[in-house]
Amino acid sequence: MLRLAVRSFCLLAIAVVLVRFAAADDKPKFASHPPLRALPKASDRKMPDGPARFVDAKKGDDAADGASERPWKTLAHAATKLRPGDTLYLRGGVYHEHAACSVQGTVDKPITVRSYPGELAILDGGMAEFLDAPATAWEPYTAGGPDEFRSTKSFSDLVKLAGDRAISLQGNFADSHVPLHGYRFINDFRTANEYWTVSNKLDEMQGVYCGPGLWLD
Repeated sequence: MLRLAVRSFCLLAIAVVLVRFAAADDKPKFASHPPLRALPKASDRKMPDGPARFVDAKKGDDAADGASERPWKTLAHAATKLRPGDTLYLRGGVYHEHAACSVQGTVDKPITVRSYPGELAILDGGMAEFLDAPATAWEPYTAGGPDEFRSTKSFSDLVKLAGDRAISLQGNFADSHVPLHGYRFINDFRTANEYWTVSNKLDEMQGVYCGPGLWLD
């Protein structure tokens, strides 16, 4: 069974929703670290004339026709419906999906994908349950190392998505997007040793700990 394993002291950080909390002095505070970069501001660029289609991650339905009042739900589905000259508008929200786009426009009729005016669309390839329901997404793994948690759900598709890179699976603190360490060897993931020496690294029981991270079980 393929599961994710995480050390507990980074559990809170990986589970925090991507928002900023304002204190009494109105200064932003973060559960992990300040973000590497701020989210961009939503563009107010007006909608041009021409064919328009719409996607809404919250209210959409892929069985709909993509009209403004009947938007599709996923970018992946919408990408199969676009034609030369179309503009696809993503309504504000987070899209948890891995989309591939193979449609082609022309010089005179390009295909445009953009956020809806005044709204910010975020494409997030992560697993939504870790962000939305961390309390049920993880469980203690007593047979593992100290403070180790495993995902309650298996993710066999991760191997298909990551290919050979699955052994060094990557993740981020959810509120800041600061990367977590992707561990290749379980002894490195579970050890408390933080000193990298030849003797330590050659000792399979010792391992070298590099900080908060994930391991694909």
